[in-house]
Amino acid sequence: MSKRQLALVILINALVAAGVSFAVVQITLRQWEQSRPAYMALPWPSPTPSATRPQSEILYVVQPGDSLTSIALRFRVSLEDLMRANGITDPDYISVGQRLLIPAGASAVITRALEPTHTPAAPPTPLSTRTLAEPTPSPAGSSLRIAAVIGAGDVEQEALFLTNAGAAALELKDWTVSDGLGHVYRFPAVTLKGHGTIILHTGAGQDDEDDLYWGLDAALWEEGTTVLIKDAGGRCVVQYEVQ
Repeated sequence: MSKRQLALVILINALVAAGVSFAVVQITLRQWEQSRPAYMALPWPSPTPSATRPQSEILYVVQPGDSLTSIALRFRVSLEDLMRANGITDPDYISVGQRLLIPAGASAVITRALEPTHTPAAPPTPLSTRTLAEPTPSPAGSSLRIAAVIGAGDVEQEALFLTNAGAAALELKDWTVSDGLGHVYRFPAVTLKGHGTIILHTGAGQDDEDDLYWGLDAALWEEGTTVLIKDAGGRCVVQYEVQ
């Protein structure tokens, strides 16, 4: 047998062996596919809805200089919802002393002002609705008022609503807010416009012209806590007790 014939025989044997090996592999794979268990794609678990913080309605007494728009902005509810909750059709007509129901979206706990001479607090309003106390003149003739404390006891929600009851702007730089227990907030260079509102949040955040942030990691304003506000000269101009 010549070398050429021998090489041809070897090549043919190699091709046959390769074909047999390929067939064996295919048969093995087919048997494995048929015998393996079927897997079912399981749906990705949906997140559990977070608990919604209970909300309560608020009765607010209209103050001089108030408008429905300013009250809606103060409590962060829509003007339409505020009108609907009180059956008001003309947004330009409200009167001083009128009581307005703030929709539940505000979820506020209201403070009651202390008189310069302490007097017993009135009994709490039944159910979950509380009324804002009639304002009393602040010491030293300041027009600053605390309109409300919202989210008391929850550092992420807790905030003081500070309003200017006068027409003249108040420069609050170096004024302080404290709880009488060592927690003191000092105002930066900020101006509270006449009949304006500014919100002081207990927690952390980015200051802007309407919202200031104390930066604490725990709530302050629990029932019985006294809110003290002093001007830049150290005179107490507001003293409120959380009810």
